[in-house]
Amino acid sequence: MTVLRLISTEWQQLRIDVRSAAGGRAGAEAARLRRKLWRKELGMAVVLLGAAVMFVDAATRLSLPLG
Repeated sequence: MTVLRLISTEWQQLRIDVRSAAGGRAGAEAARLRRKLWRKELGMAVVLLGAAVMFVDAATRLSLPLG
């Protein structure tokens, strides 16, 4: 649960940084933060997909009949 909370707060803070950069900073800085946000979102999607695959694998192994 703590990992999900950490990911959530990090993602929210990065979103806030991107919005503030788009509003006042140079365009290059805003573009850099947008790319950083995209990479983080992609990384989170890969981690969540991996966790889902592990969960399904464990669930199917548990449901296999013994013998």
